[in-house]
Amino acid sequence: MQKINLFTIFYVFLKLGLTSFGGPAAHLNIFRRVFVQEKAWLTSHDYQHLIALTQLLPGPSSSQVGIAIGYLKHGYLGSVCAWVGFTLPSALIMMSLAIFDFQFFQFLQQPKSISAIQIIVLTVISFAFWQMLRSFCQFTWQYLLMLLSCALLLFPLAINPFFIIVLSGCIGLLIYRTQSIKTAKIDWKMFKNNKTGLLWMLVFFSTFLALFILKITQANMLNQSIFGFYSTGSMVFGGGHVVLPLLHQEFVETGLIETHRFEMGYAFAQLMPGPLFSFASYLGALLPITASPVVNSVIATVFIFLPSFFLIFACLKYWSLLISNQRIQFIVFAINAAVVGLLLATVIPMGMLSLNSFKDALCAILLFILLKLNISIFISFPLIFVLYFYF
Repeated sequence: MQKINLFTIFYVFLKLGLTSFGGPAAHLNIFRRVFVQEKAWLTSHDYQHLIALTQLLPGPSSSQVGIAIGYLKHGYLGSVCAWVGFTLPSALIMMSLAIFDFQFFQFLQQPKSISAIQIIVLTVISFAFWQMLRSFCQFTWQYLLMLLSCALLLFPLAINPFFIIVLSGCIGLLIYRTQSIKTAKIDWKMFKNNKTGLLWMLVFFSTFLALFILKITQANMLNQSIFGFYSTGSMVFGGGHVVLPLLHQEFVETGLIETHRFEMGYAFAQLMPGPLFSFASYLGALLPITASPVVNSVIATVFIFLPSFFLIFACLKYWSLLISNQRIQFIVFAINAAVVGLLLATVIPMGMLSLNSFKDALCAILLFILLKLNISIFISFPLIFVLYFYF
């Protein structure tokens, strides 16, 4: 495979990071046009396999595809250059918004503005829930698992989403065992012949465990924040919007970030080019991890994306095994269904808090319709904001 120099990789992905609006689905279509049709860095067959692999892994799918392309074209440094280029524009903008929001966005701190932003965020998450429900819940057992996941989070049982995701994966494996499906036996020689992948998987789990132990044994803002972002990046199945309930529980419910600032940042993140995970850059700048908001933003950004690097390095050589193994697919099917439940558990209390009048409900319904009609968010968001604020 042709090797591409690092500057070219960075430059190409930087242009994509500046111009790729519309979320992961739009990003992947743009990547296909650029890397398959225009530059011929990948064949259509190879690109499709990359997409299939990232659908099985937690984390931001478009960023993972970018990391994989960078790795295939120039090894580990290529993957870093691809990620930095694609992430840098939105990360810088989101960090700046967090640092300067009070100076430049005073009007957004008004109660009416906060309510309008809450309506926008509620509708975006509701629309994401509706889309994911249609995609990930095809069978009765998936609907039941989705409702169970939602109930476990809504009832005051203090259950961590990580436990729900692990439990749902186990349920998926049990359901697979009840089906009369024959799957090919795993060729363990593949793993023996490529120990690098196993090493990276060990790094992924070891880092998770080490950060968890540090959070428990040496409780401070740095360890809590690093684990919060790393664990979120390790558990986001099904789409970038799933970061909302995970980060909300980690930083809002613990009182580290005010609700209205969290929701304002999430609303702005929808308008950014590049990955939705750049929301972490905004949150990091708000957290008192160190004395420097810039350093804090970098820490948050690096650690929410770090699991994606480890997983891509671990699994890229085994893509054919992963995308064809029915056991793994059933586990992912179950986790995706549970993740839909996590979103629903976010939508319900958010709706109870945000929908306080007929005008609230009307604006939410109107925005939902605009999103359904694929009206640009650069039109629909300001329109709803103006309607809510002035009428």
